[in-house]
Amino acid sequence: MNSLSKTCAIIFSILLGVLGVTYATPVQAQFESMLDTAGTVTLSTTPEFPEAGQRVTVRLSSFAVDLDARMIIWKANGEIIAQEMGKTTHVFTMGTAGERLIVETEIIMPTEIIRKRQILTPGGLDILWEAPDSYVPPFYRGKALPSRESKIRATAIPRGVSFASPEAVRDFIFTWEQNFTVRGSLSGYGRDSFEFINRLTENQETVGVTMRNAGGTLSAQKRTDIVFVEPEVLFYRESSTLGVRPQALQGSLTVDTQTLTLIAEPFSFSAPGRDVSHLSFDWRVGNRPLRGVGGMSLGRIATIEPSARGRVLLSTTVDNERVFLQAGSGSIQVTFR
Repeated sequence: MNSLSKTCAIIFSILLGVLGVTYATPVQAQFESMLDTAGTVTLSTTPEFPEAGQRVTVRLSSFAVDLDARMIIWKANGEIIAQEMGKTTHVFTMGTAGERLIVETEIIMPTEIIRKRQILTPGGLDILWEAPDSYVPPFYRGKALPSRESKIRATAIPRGVSFASPEAVRDFIFTWEQNFTVRGSLSGYGRDSFEFINRLTENQETVGVTMRNAGGTLSAQKRTDIVFVEPEVLFYRESSTLGVRPQALQGSLTVDTQTLTLIAEPFSFSAPGRDVSHLSFDWRVGNRPLRGVGGMSLGRIATIEPSARGRVLLSTTVDNERVFLQAGSGSIQVTFR
């Protein structure tokens, strides 16, 4: 094409633009043919990991193809649902968990049709977490909660996915995040659980997991915040006839006997296997240390034999000798009459 022809083509293209007519010039057509136009078009979803019943936006984008000037056909499971110039987005409502939605688009080009396809399978994930080394009394029916520097175990529980056997979980890839940072060494095939020691300086951890199969046809994501608690000490009364009463004592206690046996239970301290031998108990009556036989330090159990009737403040401080700055205390006012 000589310079005069090129000039005419450019002027003609400008006139068509002013008149609102879309026309692919030979220069434009040649440019598009030099590109792998199909490779420049992407199909993305928001949210990236839709759940059952959730609305999801599917979007076409390209850095090389003027999608606004193209006829775009949208299909859902093979059925045409939209056909419009420049329609680059469509909103779908996902079905039940595990129900596949096949989204297809056709972009009508001057010399070809660009087809894009994506399979969306609504799933869902739950993250169940526990603090396996966090101590609670055997009779306590609540959940053991983590304090700072406790061990935390998180497990991904898929929703809407049926595994033929427990071993089938090995066919899925689990990518774990801790505070939005991928923990690659703890991720991979079949790694549906994740263990870590939480941080000393923070009040919570954000744990996330993405589950997908090898073919990429099924994926789901979940994040959850795990909030730490401060270790605490609660008192329980032990009776020679009734044993340990499972109701924690609160505030004050009035007794008619001259001997009182209390158990200090250290909640949310790190104690693997319920072994509390590494916890030190500092008992006090008022400001005076309370000692056992021969002046020995007491453990979880203390027996108080006051020399006279009256009111005393009984307290204990518990320190974890293996974990830095893991400590807690409790106190109760006891009236002997």
